[in-house]
Amino acid sequence: MKDHITIQAQKTEAELEALIEALCTIPAPLGQEWARAEFVQDWLNGNGLTGSWIDRSGNVIFPYSCNSEKYIAFTAHMDTVFPETEPFPFVREGTIAKCPGIGDDTANMAALMLAARWVVQQRLCFPYSLLFVWDTGEEGLGNLNGVRGLMEDYADRIAALVALDGVYPGLIDGAVGSVRWRIRAKTSGGHSFRNFGSPNAIERMAALIGALYAQPLPDAEGACTTFNVGSIAGGTSVNTIAQACEILYEVRSDSAAALNTMECALNALVRGAQQRGGVDFSCEEIGRRPAAGARAEGQDALESHWKRAVQAVLPGQEVRCTSGSTDCNIPLSMAIPAMCVGAYRGGAAHTRKEWIDCASLSTGYALLLHLFHSFAQEDQQFL
Repeated sequence: MKDHITIQAQKTEAELEALIEALCTIPAPLGQEWARAEFVQDWLNGNGLTGSWIDRSGNVIFPYSCNSEKYIAFTAHMDTVFPETEPFPFVREGTIAKCPGIGDDTANMAALMLAARWVVQQRLCFPYSLLFVWDTGEEGLGNLNGVRGLMEDYADRIAALVALDGVYPGLIDGAVGSVRWRIRAKTSGGHSFRNFGSPNAIERMAALIGALYAQPLPDAEGACTTFNVGSIAGGTSVNTIAQACEILYEVRSDSAAALNTMECALNALVRGAQQRGGVDFSCEEIGRRPAAGARAEGQDALESHWKRAVQAVLPGQEVRCTSGSTDCNIPLSMAIPAMCVGAYRGGAAHTRKEWIDCASLSTGYALLLHLFHSFAQEDQQFL
């Protein structure tokens, strides 16, 4: 089987590259993933993988039944961080292919499509049924809506989730939670000379920003906590006392307790700014991703299959486990085993210079096939 997997991955490399390029021509800004969803479903049907559907969250779902009511879900997100609705240029320079969104998460999307076909063609049997899911709303303010909907719809029938996102051979098994707010300051403003001394929304917001950056980070053992003011807007002209100002602010942590501490600190600082008088402050939550809860029973067993796949394809390669903000946040917050792995090598994700090394694709695809093969070797449920 191992020789067959290596041969299959090499034979499929050109098809995988072509599929990635085809997907790159389909823009998928957050909330506008429908064109990619239709492409995926048409491709599945055209390759004999019938029975898929697009659910209420816009996810494409293809089930593979193995006489179990419990599922392992395999996901890859269709959305990209870029707002453009026109195709980006696809550039090939040697083994390097460049296009915004090509790695995150288009390459993994394509690998999962081909892997689903391989599983069906091989008629593999697993101790769990499988769900192949190409999901929505993973990026930015999508707030993981696709996987949220999936977990709600399948409730306790999901035994584990494997997200394809990022590069191999690392493994993400920690959930970096986040909360994001839009904070607004409003006042009467006025003429910069005649009304000098009147409250200025920008000045008051600047004071709040200073207070945010002066706050101490929570002392949570082993946790990493960050915060950021990502944008600021306001004012009318150089000779106008600003009537309005707003910022976007986020906190992140792999500790749920630390997130709560930071949220309480923000609320206290906004109340303090309001109490100065003359300027009205409001704080609107615009995004929330949960951090992980207690480590799930079965988490180690799930991860062992990826480590086994890596050793089969890349003997001696260390698998480094890290935390991240991925589709796995939702199941991990529910104490359901989950891990995030990748099927390519590349860089500059979330930039317009994003690239992948096409020479890595057959290795990444072989890793994915070995992962499925490893699951198929289990003769009973292990999660």
